[in-house]
Amino acid sequence: NEMEKDELIKSGFKVYNTSSTDLYIFTAPKEKATGYAMVIFPGGGYRYLSFPKTFPEWCRDNGITAVVVKYRLPNIGHSEATLEDAIGAIEYMRANAEKYNIDPHKIGVCGNSAGGHLAAWVSNAMADDRKPAFAMLFCGSMLRDAYYVTMSANMNLMGKDVTPAEAEQLTLTNLVTKNTPPTLILLCHDDNVVRPFSSTKYYTALKRHGVPASM
Repeated sequence: NEMEKDELIKSGFKVYNTSSTDLYIFTAPKEKATGYAMVIFPGGGYRYLSFPKTFPEWCRDNGITAVVVKYRLPNIGHSEATLEDAIGAIEYMRANAEKYNIDPHKIGVCGNSAGGHLAAWVSNAMADDRKPAFAMLFCGSMLRDAYYVTMSANMNLMGKDVTPAEAEQLTLTNLVTKNTPPTLILLCHDDNVVRPFSSTKYYTALKRHGVPASM
């Protein structure tokens, strides 16, 4: 079982086989605190977690409490565990808002690549009154069909026997509603890993539903 393998760290910041959850919290000092918190989901194609090196510190130093989530990888098809951890991280910060000197209504999410997909996924999957306040998606892989993402990435997320129809269920343009949180999208036109159209199509879906969005 993939979920039972020992965690493995490579290159100092890539973690494989995550089967437990940890939150690394960078609390903004009281004299700088804005009340905002950013829940950060690392990318890595749902194969490993590539931890950010400087962004959490930048958030903290600018008055934004940052939370880096070491979430359980789906480990060949256990996507429910990954989504559960993403929701749990947001709800933990909301429940402990006073402890971390944040406003429970100012908790946003962000992520890059697969982490961008997860940030967008949790933005749409949570109940409307529990959704994050905003989302920031860096080169997010919001589309899951074979043209926009490798099938190996889909296998990591949804299992070895994933079909194109099943992959469509986690193509997040299909989940956007008028209640999806305001979203900032950043992308690179020459990205040959996560095709830029993944971002532009998601942006179009947001605009179609009247969601405040910038790209």
